[in-house]
Amino acid sequence: MMEIAAPRILIIDDIQEHGEAIARKLWKLGYASLFVCYHPGLLENGEYGPYQGVRLVFMDLDLAGEGRLGDGSRAYADVEATIKVILDINNGPWVLVTWTRHPDHTETLFSYLKKRLPRELQPVSNNVMEKEQFINDDGTDKNDNISSRLQELIRQENATGCLLGWEAGVWRSANHVVSGLSRTARSHDGEDIHRNLGHLLYELAKADAGQSMEDASEFAPFLYRVLTSLLSDKLSILTPDTNSPCDTSALTPVDDKRDLTGWKREINSMINFEAGYSAGSCPGALFKVTDNTNLPYPEERNIASLIEREFLFRKGAADQSQKTLVEQCSLYLLDIIPPCDHSQKKIRWRRFAFTCMVPLANMSENRKKTLRRGHLKITPEFRINDQDFLFLINANLQISLCDMDISKFLGDASGRINGQLMADILSWIGQHITRLGHVYLSIS
Repeated sequence: MMEIAAPRILIIDDIQEHGEAIARKLWKLGYASLFVCYHPGLLENGEYGPYQGVRLVFMDLDLAGEGRLGDGSRAYADVEATIKVILDINNGPWVLVTWTRHPDHTETLFSYLKKRLPRELQPVSNNVMEKEQFINDDGTDKNDNISSRLQELIRQENATGCLLGWEAGVWRSANHVVSGLSRTARSHDGEDIHRNLGHLLYELAKADAGQSMEDASEFAPFLYRVLTSLLSDKLSILTPDTNSPCDTSALTPVDDKRDLTGWKREINSMINFEAGYSAGSCPGALFKVTDNTNLPYPEERNIASLIEREFLFRKGAADQSQKTLVEQCSLYLLDIIPPCDHSQKKIRWRRFAFTCMVPLANMSENRKKTLRRGHLKITPEFRINDQDFLFLINANLQISLCDMDISKFLGDASGRINGQLMADILSWIGQHITRLGHVYLSIS
């Protein structure tokens, strides 16, 4: 089945004529939308959602169709429950438009949703369209104002609009890649477009997988990496929309004393760390090591002792606070085999560097400075699920495991260091491997 991207605009109303009135105008303006005709069983039957990438939701307030809202509590609860079903927790920013006969409840509803919905599902802003101003009871237009009002709502003149302008550019760039590959496939005679495209995509996957393609039954990981690279190239030359509000009115520096440390750690995680990675080993894959992990090295099975001696305190923990820090740390093995060795099946023994995950909750800046030693690589600081941490990679503490024994010794990966950061780590590891060293007599 062909998978189409989720709808960008949702219209939710219990009266079909009213919802379709909005949908028809959006279609004429060139915007794809989905009308959801609300009924009591909608939330139980799984007919709609959860959707990702929805940016605008037209929501009728009186979903129960009672004609009056009273204090609004029941109506607000219906809207809350509908949003939780319709929108995925990873949907991203969206604007609520109350499409209603009860505009006096708009601000109260918005406040209600900001308090009750999870932070990830809360609307970024709220607008109102009064039904009586734009349509008759049968859904026919009262005037032409509805089109201009819809265009105002779709255009976001703020930082969210800037981000959504880039998102639209990603779609255009992806379309360039898809159309280019399809055009290339059509240029070859002899077979139908689907078979030609299949041959072309196979060659793209093989370019990434190398000889490991021979043993693969699923080609998507290899193919998607190449397609992502093509997409990145297209994005790098993407010309911003001239109407995109990415200017000083939308993007502004912080002009007060707010601490942005948490934000920066979350962005570091987005760029450099994939917490959900759990597949087989690859460059940057992290495998957790415990006292029960059966490794041929080191002989010392006490993980806390290894962390204390090799990463944090060479002379041992001096007090209880240092001992507590050691106990809070976790030990990992980091796959440091270069990507080309993975794809060309050069691996028989896979090399790992011992890596310590250090929580930052009780660590001062002075303590961080003491970690900076020549054989220790300190990563940027990360935040995952409100937990702040960094990794310490020890170039002097490495181990090799037979490729076929990885799952037996280590099980599944529990995270992955990505992209440029991993390339920097591999370069740093390489410097330690190629450094010849020299002999001298110390005076001290």
